[in-house]
Amino acid sequence: MTHGDARFAGTWRLLSYQMQEEELPVVHPFGEQATGLLLYTEDGYMSGQLMQPGREVKAAA
Repeated sequence: MTHGDARFAGTWRLLSYQMQEEELPVVHPFGEQATGLLLYTEDGYMSGQLMQPGREVKAAA
């Protein structure tokens, strides 16, 4: 995405995440129900989060 390119701007939700190496079975490193978001801004910033569902919530310090 180039600076100022609005084609991808917005928030995107992960539908699935899997990996596969040649001639090996498909694996799901974050489980089959992985969750995640990507955020692209029109001025060129990006943020992404990927996690396993059901993670324990930690208390704030």
